[in-house]
Amino acid sequence: MSKKDEIIMGAGELYMVIFNGTEIQSNEEIETEGNNVGHCQGGFSIDYKPEVYDVKNQYNKIVQRFTIGEGVTTKTGILTWDLGRLAMLSTARFVVDAAKKVRKLIFGGKNPLATVLVRFVHTKENGKKIRWTTIAQGGNGFALEFSGDKELTIDAELASIEKNKGWLGEFEEELSDEEIAALECVFLESSSLGIAGNGKVTGLTSGKVYKVTTGSTIKYTKADGTLTTASGKAALEGTEITGLENGKTYMIEEDTNNG
Repeated sequence: MSKKDEIIMGAGELYMVIFNGTEIQSNEEIETEGNNVGHCQGGFSIDYKPEVYDVKNQYNKIVQRFTIGEGVTTKTGILTWDLGRLAMLSTARFVVDAAKKVRKLIFGGKNPLATVLVRFVHTKENGKKIRWTTIAQGGNGFALEFSGDKELTIDAELASIEKNKGWLGEFEEELSDEEIAALECVFLESSSLGIAGNGKVTGLTSGKVYKVTTGSTIKYTKADGTLTTASGKAALEGTEITGLENGKTYMIEEDTNNG
C-alpha cells in the first residue's frame, strides 16, 4: 500500500482493551487510564485496502469493478513495556505468579488470538475529538529490539475483523457549532435510508414512496422528489429527495402504508 493510501493520525491517545462482547462500550468505559497504552513512537496509521475484482471485455479493457472484500490494518509503535499489552498482540498466555513475584508471557500451545478493541483519540485545536475505533487481532505479530543506545519500541500491527456484520471500524468526529454551520449538507439519523447531500438525499430506489421525518414534522415524497403531505404522496420517479434544508436531521423510511 502506498503512503497515499495510509491515514496517519496526529498526536493522540491510544487505548486497547480485550473485547468479548458484541456492543462497543461507551467512550467513558473505553477511554480510561487503565486502557491507555502510554507513550507511542512513529505515529498511528490506518491502512484501508479494498479487494477489487475487475470485469474485462474481449479487448482486455475494464468495463466494471466490484468490491469483493475489504481490509483494515492499524499500526503503531508502543514505548511502554507491558507484558499484558504484548498478550493482546499474540497467542501468548499472560500469567502472574504472586508467590514467586513474577509475571510471564508464555508462547506456544496454539492458543486463540486475542480480540482487541482499539481506540485512538486525537484532540483538535478547538478541543473537539476525532475517534478511530475498530475490533482487531494481532495475527501479524510484533517486533522487539533491545538496544543499549535506543529506546525499546514494540512495533504493533493489528488487522481488523468483522466482529459485527458490515462493520470493520469507524471514524467519529465531534463538531463545534461553527463546524456544523459550515457544512453544506443535510444530516441523517443512523438508521435512515439514503445518502446525505447538499439539500438532498440520494441513493434511494425509484418506484417507492418514502416517509420523511424531521423533528415532529412528517412528510412524504412526490414523484419529482419534493415533499408533500400524506394525501399527495407518490412513488419516486428518480432516486433522490430534494428541497431539504442543510443542517437539519432527517429520518428517511420506506412508506409501507398504502392508505
